[in-house]
Amino acid sequence: MSDSTPTVFYDVDAAKALLDKGLLFEVNRRVLHPFGYALGARFNDDDAKLEPGKFLGFFLTKSKDPAGMLFEEETFKEAYKKFLAFLDEEGLKTLDARSKELGFRVQEQVRQRDTKE
Repeated sequence: MSDSTPTVFYDVDAAKALLDKGLLFEVNRRVLHPFGYALGARFNDDDAKLEPGKFLGFFLTKSKDPAGMLFEEETFKEAYKKFLAFLDEEGLKTLDARSKELGFRVQEQVRQRDTKE
């Protein structure tokens, strides 16, 4: 593809799945929050000019707190429960199939020590 302009699309079902299955929670908890970032999704629930529930996009925030971000206790419990249910219902099967096909679940880069000659 010679055009370097990115294609932007909003897949409402995929965005809702990230939220409903606890995947966005897990990305935030494991990757972004420790570094002070959070990724969220915005849906239109109020503006009468747009369809209710229409996916508006993702947003990224950065905390000024050097310790990073944390979920409120109740939010954590609810989201973690969703994530565990997702793992039980389909996530582990997907990871097992990936491991069988590729030989790994998570793509890794092998770190090599610097060698001085």
